[in-house]
Amino acid sequence: MKFFGALLLSIFFGLQTLAAGPADLIICGMEKVFVVPAKGGGVSLWEWTAESSPKIPAAMRSDFATTDECKPYEGCLLVTSSSGGVALIERETKECLFFTKVRNAHSACLLPGGLIAVASSFGGDQLVIFDLEKSGAGLAPKMKLPLYGAHGVEWDWRRQCLWALGTEVLLKIEIKNDEALVVERFNLPTSGGHDLTWWSASELVLSVDHHCYLFSAIAKEFIPFRPLADEEKVKSIHRNQKTGRMVWHRGAKETWWSDTIRFGRPEETRVLEGENIYKVRWDEPRVRPVEISDIVDPSLKPRLSILEDGGYSERSRMIVDLDGDGMSDMLLSGVPAESATMVGPWTVLLRREEGFVKAGEVFAHPAAISFEEDQSRISEELNKRRFARIWVYLKSSGRAGSFGYHRVGESIVDELQKVEIYPGDGGTTLGNALYEAAFRESPIPFQIERSRTSEEGKVTWQ
Repeated sequence: MKFFGALLLSIFFGLQTLAAGPADLIICGMEKVFVVPAKGGGVSLWEWTAESSPKIPAAMRSDFATTDECKPYEGCLLVTSSSGGVALIERETKECLFFTKVRNAHSACLLPGGLIAVASSFGGDQLVIFDLEKSGAGLAPKMKLPLYGAHGVEWDWRRQCLWALGTEVLLKIEIKNDEALVVERFNLPTSGGHDLTWWSASELVLSVDHHCYLFSAIAKEFIPFRPLADEEKVKSIHRNQKTGRMVWHRGAKETWWSDTIRFGRPEETRVLEGENIYKVRWDEPRVRPVEISDIVDPSLKPRLSILEDGGYSERSRMIVDLDGDGMSDMLLSGVPAESATMVGPWTVLLRREEGFVKAGEVFAHPAAISFEEDQSRISEELNKRRFARIWVYLKSSGRAGSFGYHRVGESIVDELQKVEIYPGDGGTTLGNALYEAAFRESPIPFQIERSRTSEEGKVTWQ
């Protein structure tokens, strides 16, 4: 596969895409949580304090004196405070949708089923899970787990688990029958677990007292996070998922806070005079978590026949992990069963938290298709990132055809980059070698399935 990839490198042309604009920044540290533009001055675009939300009792407002988390969700902002407060705020109205008290709350995240998980740090030393439908200062948690120095928590929709960071360990937690269960425990390379956020689809980035690491949820191992591997007192790290730009914060020499926002790739600093900054997040709203079984799967929707006798048409699909996140993506045929073994259109669908998202379409023959990782899969310029190449051969005559690849990105399938080759009987040695190398075995494994639709319209796959 590497041979013909290199061979065709000088033949095929790459496509360029426009860079996405930067998101704003959300900042917390003291009683005020505020939003500023990623570029320009420190003019606040939005602000919140506990006094902004009348539902929070006056006696609880001091519990938000030292805010230490500010995660955006669709239309909302999730805030925690080491002073003891937790709140889910509607951005537009500043109405408080949920609030409670958690000792030394340091981070939180929303879970499927209308739940919220909160990391209760030193003095609490546990992970607590609440029902969002209830609020109050004395609210009892629905579930809890001991975790010394709990500091970070993130929901993993792909693996349907919760990751929780303590002083010495990273826990993988599953929630079953209203019980939080530790299914795996990973000792940190060095102590002092602090911030925990997603870096990529399968990697968490975390800071400890004197270092920063990446943790692969697939390989289940820690590696030094090169940009900040030996940085001390890193309070937050966050990557813009559209541009790849990193924003991070480090406490000053003698304090937990500073007045300086730091950027990586490219490096830059920005001072907000008079501010006590603790964490900085990109204002990129997350999707509200759903159970993976609730994700809409277009291949389970019956396809009505265009034939006069009505009924349903059967289709084919290819199951393949195109982006390397450990979740199955899909190529879904758009033709009836009688044509499914012929060249036809296939819709490329990437599995995402909000459902399967269409990236584009390819024309392919199921017997002449192969998938491999694209070298730009790990590109720091996310707008230029391509996860995989889909190699195809489209026959044009008994001896000739178009051979080439489509590149698949987050929301794009690039046009076919092709050359004419001559495989098969009477073809050339080079043409046959390219065809054999491409389609003998796919570097990324895949499987082809056929649908079966009942009279009631229920679709199953085999």
